[in-house]
Amino acid sequence: MSKLKGDYTPFGLLQNVDHCFPDKPSGVVKSFDVFRFGWLIAFKWFISPENADCVVSMGIAFNIDGDLFTTQNDYLEKNVEVGSSYHTKNIIENHFTYKDIEISGVFILIDGDSLACSLTLRNIGNTARNVEVMSHATLCCRDTLLVVKEESSKVLVEGGGRSVALVCDKEFSKVMASQSVESFRKTLLKSCNGVQYFGEATGWGILSLKLAPGEEQRLTVVVAKDRYSREVLRKAENALRKYGTVIEEKMREDRAFWRKTAFLVGDWPLYWLNGFRYDIETLRHMVYPPRGIIKNKWDIMHVNWPRVVLAETSIDMLIYSYFDENTAKEVLYGLFANAKAPNVPCIHADGTPNMIAYDGSACGTSPAWCFPFYDYHLIYIRTGDLKWAKKLYPYWKKYLFWWIENRSDEEGFLHYKCSWESGEDMAFRFGGGGEGSESIEYLRVSELQAVMSHAAKFMAIVAKDLGLKEDEKTWIELHEEYLNKLEWHWNRNWYRDFDTRFNTYTRFKDVLHLAPVFLELAPQNKVKIMFDDVEAVIREICVSAGWDVLWWPPLTYSLLEALAKVSEEDKSKLSYLRKIVFSIVDSAYKAADTRVLRPRYPVPGTSYEHWGYVKGEFAGIECYGWGALTSLMIIRYLLGMREDLSTKSLKLMPNLPEKFLGRYGIRGINYRGVVLDIVYRKTKRKLNLKLRIKPKAPLGEKIVVENEEAGVVLEKNLLKPFAETVIVPNETVTKIFIK
Repeated sequence: MSKLKGDYTPFGLLQNVDHCFPDKPSGVVKSFDVFRFGWLIAFKWFISPENADCVVSMGIAFNIDGDLFTTQNDYLEKNVEVGSSYHTKNIIENHFTYKDIEISGVFILIDGDSLACSLTLRNIGNTARNVEVMSHATLCCRDTLLVVKEESSKVLVEGGGRSVALVCDKEFSKVMASQSVESFRKTLLKSCNGVQYFGEATGWGILSLKLAPGEEQRLTVVVAKDRYSREVLRKAENALRKYGTVIEEKMREDRAFWRKTAFLVGDWPLYWLNGFRYDIETLRHMVYPPRGIIKNKWDIMHVNWPRVVLAETSIDMLIYSYFDENTAKEVLYGLFANAKAPNVPCIHADGTPNMIAYDGSACGTSPAWCFPFYDYHLIYIRTGDLKWAKKLYPYWKKYLFWWIENRSDEEGFLHYKCSWESGEDMAFRFGGGGEGSESIEYLRVSELQAVMSHAAKFMAIVAKDLGLKEDEKTWIELHEEYLNKLEWHWNRNWYRDFDTRFNTYTRFKDVLHLAPVFLELAPQNKVKIMFDDVEAVIREICVSAGWDVLWWPPLTYSLLEALAKVSEEDKSKLSYLRKIVFSIVDSAYKAADTRVLRPRYPVPGTSYEHWGYVKGEFAGIECYGWGALTSLMIIRYLLGMREDLSTKSLKLMPNLPEKFLGRYGIRGINYRGVVLDIVYRKTKRKLNLKLRIKPKAPLGEKIVVENEEAGVVLEKNLLKPFAETVIVPNETVTKIFIK
């Protein structure tokens, strides 16, 4: 439980697996205010209370000896901080203390239509206190007449073909009505039987409690929604009865996950530790159970409009593989095994395609967007799971050959059909404008030649491991073919796109053009030329994409992987890498762990589509899987733990921020049958590396730790767990081999 209990933001999102297209939207479940959660009901890319089809919420207000706590402003005015001691995709707790009254509310989703809050009130003082617990349910439907009614001490809010019920396991002292939660003080009514409002209506169930010194009282409140009033009360009462069973199941799931997952240890700032947790929970949130044509666990991309996308699934599961290797591998297998066509078209759970090109064909993302085969290569190195690779090998093969057969021009160069397929929708290098479905088949793009060359090389490795000699030979030939095509793109000191309409190389430098650097395809002399001026490179690649590449995770991923690779040969670039990563992680995690909801900002406690949102430019997408790239940044670019493509080893190249003095590490990293705890102790003068190594089973193999300057610093048989402290020179590469 130590990994679960903490000091977190009280805001966030709860996973609702019933919100799944094309069924009627169940709703995105998120914080609306302090002690208030609800559903944004719609299927849209951007969802807000203003554009949702309907909004339903439940919340708890309090009157403590005459002092009202209804909205966040009430808490702020009284200088009362609301925190959370438990924060996962399943459960979010809120708590505060005022006038010796401790109040805790645990919010969970019983099912897609039922929210519950279990309240605990405790008097820790020496004086009896009067507390009113004011539960409320709000229904918002634009341009609709709504009514609030009482039925047997239960509250109903109805209108527009929707019904909302508010029930409690204790009988309400009284029930009331107002238009909104905020207008409660102005429009409090003595009776709420048949009171009408337009567009928004709130029903209140109020309990009057008196707590003696040392006394504790508990109660549970449920809000349920349905299309029919005769069903909604039954649904709410069923949810109330199931609360104990459901929360135990959710806690059991949380405990099982956090007991075995990797996590940061040491002197990290609290908001970094919490931000890292929110990243992990966002990734957990992305994984849905089987649905429709999808027979495995699957990645939904983001909560607003769940769909299967090759790119997002691949990068999400690369990150998630550090925390839940088996689930990540299952999701990636299902991605291909359940695909409707070899190119893995973007689909919803029922198989409906949702990325259609100008000619009506169903598209999927390319082998360059989020670098899926690079992601699979890294997972394969770290896990050494040949059985998993064997299952996926025929699907990978079909996918790559589909691209060769369907996206090659007359000279064999690869291109995109449309910019949606590229992932860089309407990027300036594709002409800008349009909607993304227009043809860009005239453009030979260098990154596609690079990723195909790398993918073929990776497939040759897998084919060799599987004993498929003819396949291995074919892949090696394809690797060389596309490596030669990549070199053809070299022009004016960059791997440039080529416009066949005008028979000329384009002016743009794109962040995806950096793929040859970290895929280890570019010669060192060209790498040095490309990264001669890092700041100039960043300025130019922002122009190509039409985005700040330090805002958008998939673009940042390409830049940082390239910069990390360059830094292995040119240590002067480490400071750029460190500066960029610190800036992004620090601002993202501060925003994610804030304790105040702000207008025009995303809800804290989750990861975002892009980091521009933390600057007050929120457009409506929270809980987006690739926003968790910040956790990968810490692992790969600050702790410096990266897979070596050529040796299948783990490389450690610490690059901690200068002001981070003390102990910093990660515990529970799985690597080829062993569990590693990697901890650095950093002073102004030296860096110690402490490795704790625990074989999952007596392997009889040997672990070797070798530093580029100090040589072999550890060599030991893997027969039992052990810890070893080694001292390595600052900013040097240490490799860990399993032999």
